[in-house]
Amino acid sequence: MSDAAVTTRIGTFVFDVVTEESHHSELKVTDNPVESGSQISDHAILTPRPFEITGIMVDFDPTDTLFNQLAEDNYVREPDFIDDLPIPGEIKSLTAQGVSLANRVLDQVASAASSLVGGSSGQRALAPWLPSLLDTDSADLATSDQRVADALKALRSMQQSATPIAITTQTASYDQCLLLNVDVKFTRTGSAVFSLKCREIFITTTQTARGLKIPSQGKTGGRTAKQAAKAVDKGNQQLQQADLPPELKEQAAALGIEN
Repeated sequence: MSDAAVTTRIGTFVFDVVTEESHHSELKVTDNPVESGSQISDHAILTPRPFEITGIMVDFDPTDTLFNQLAEDNYVREPDFIDDLPIPGEIKSLTAQGVSLANRVLDQVASAASSLVGGSSGQRALAPWLPSLLDTDSADLATSDQRVADALKALRSMQQSATPIAITTQTASYDQCLLLNVDVKFTRTGSAVFSLKCREIFITTTQTARGLKIPSQGKTGGRTAKQAAKAVDKGNQQLQQADLPPELKEQAAALGIEN
């Protein structure tokens, strides 16, 4: 048995940690009542399999962003006597929450400016009136400073596009799936629990077959149209009595039939 770990993957999206998975498979039997009052089963169908995934995403706080550098004491104020005091820790003019909020606002402004210039994600939206979300193919959550928010955008983007995706879990793989529900719960600062309800879908292909071509009523087609003689009008015809052979006359007389 292989000891390789299987990573739960939703399309191109991967959770930091997957805490729970739930799978369900159902075979539906069709029944029809009969005159005796009992149900007779005549068919069985395998329904699309629903499943649920619960995972956790955490934020990443990089220290090399432009706003973080501007927030350092040396850039905000001039050094003074407070720098010489023995303080067990670093004093900043801005809190970590303020720096994180500023970075988030800067990213939103940059994204809006890119869309005005002509940036496009090329995503086909199921609902055109909904705003464009994160393009999951180009999203790099590993270095993002707002990974929880970007993860929510990526999952909603896959749900909004309504495009079947492949999902691989610890116990099963699904080739064609859709995200039915995307729920997120913030339990603590910088961490969120995501709950996904997914369902497998069955996709089939259709083909058109050409059968026999039936000619329309009143028309003749094929060899019959070429070999048949044209109708000839012979006028009114009078019926004449046929002269039966002697054998038939004897049989008719025996049966009492007049000629």
